[in-house]
Amino acid sequence: MSETPIRAPNRSMLIRVIGTLIALSLLLYLLSQQGWEQIRDALQQISLWRIALAFGLITVSRFAVAARWHVLLRSSGLSIPYRSTLKITYAGLFASNFLPTTIGGDVVR
Repeated sequence: MSETPIRAPNRSMLIRVIGTLIALSLLLYLLSQQGWEQIRDALQQISLWRIALAFGLITVSRFAVAARWHVLLRSSGLSIPYRSTLKITYAGLFASNFLPTTIGGDVVR
């Protein structure tokens, strides 16, 4: 019987996790230097309909990006459902926002 070797943690994944933790730590530090009371006061001044409008526009934008990818994939001969294209688009958006590199989202897509 052959034993399968235990894989060492992936170096690039470790770098990503460390980069993300550093970024979150810096964000929390900067927010704490601003003052939590000022941040709370600023957030209370934002009207609910503006937040809803912003989320609505972001959603419409993501659907448009997914449609663009869908058309591009179909024109290259790859036919996948629009729903799958939308899922891939959101996965790419997540990667762009949370991975320390600027090309993370494109690689995921």
